[in-house]
Amino acid sequence: LQFMESKSWHKSTTKKQGILQLATTKQILATAGVGDKQVCIYDSIKKQVVQTIGGGGSGSAIQAMTVGSTSDSSTMVVVATSTKSKKDPAPVVRLYDDENSVVAETKLDEVVVAVDIHPSNKFVCVLTNTKLLVMDATTLKEFATYKAAAANDDDTSTTSFTAGRLHPDGMLYVAGTNTGSILIWDFNSMKLASTLKTASETATAISSLTFSPNGYHLASCSMDEASLGVGATVAIWDLKKQKILKTYKDASSACFDVSGKYVAYLHNNCDGDNKKQEICMAVVKDWDKIVTAAPNKAGDTADSLVWMESGMLVTTSSTKRGISFYGEESSDGGGEKMEE
Repeated sequence: LQFMESKSWHKSTTKKQGILQLATTKQILATAGVGDKQVCIYDSIKKQVVQTIGGGGSGSAIQAMTVGSTSDSSTMVVVATSTKSKKDPAPVVRLYDDENSVVAETKLDEVVVAVDIHPSNKFVCVLTNTKLLVMDATTLKEFATYKAAAANDDDTSTTSFTAGRLHPDGMLYVAGTNTGSILIWDFNSMKLASTLKTASETATAISSLTFSPNGYHLASCSMDEASLGVGATVAIWDLKKQKILKTYKDASSACFDVSGKYVAYLHNNCDGDNKKQEICMAVVKDWDKIVTAAPNKAGDTADSLVWMESGMLVTTSSTKRGISFYGEESSDGGGEKMEE
């Protein structure tokens, strides 16, 4: 991988506020910044922002968001706001079309952790601190609820959800908790199918979850309070066997490429005051084989990354407004190229 360019389309009057949320579908990249009141939709083919979506005119900051494509190739965006608004005293989930019109909205009584659009485009999954809500994708009316108490943890009163992700085939939903557990729900039976436990001896919250394109593997990130992700862990799971295949230490955030051949993760290390970060790319099923370790040249420590269908790897920082793009290293760049 090599650093290609850094773009900035989010404006902010507050220093050191960056981009925390990324979502992608086909050639579309959706971004939302820390404390932002809008989501920007970037078209990687046109290389420009083609749509800007606010919090429904409410002035509320974006808490969670996702983007999807309908059967007619139009864009649908789901946005969940925070509670920092007089107009929206409670969290609100809104569904937008590609003309910035609010198609549907619903109010909730809890903070939203994650939102997902089902691959059938019929459902929207909304994860709050204590439950998963499955809603109709046209009306946002709730028709199913899964609660954290189903995890059978020792103390469910203190269990809360911290991350969530819908399986690529739409048949499963996984949710990470503040105790380090990962709950797996079966959409057919409407019941908890399994609970995964991380190997950590201490309870460490799950900060992010992502599936491989074929759904065979799950990457979970467990974060502690250490800066720069030092002490954090990325675990690669075999979902069928429900066991950890590989653990990457001092790693924060991970994603799989669209071919499912590679997994990229952020490797962080700190030697005294010398803090540095690498973007590593390992081979799926041969997890110890690191194809490339590209230094982060974006000028700041990245916090999240996502792989677009075009093959571009995108990283963002929570303290900088730029969105950085990495591409395949040229044949004369001295690095090992990705296989076709």
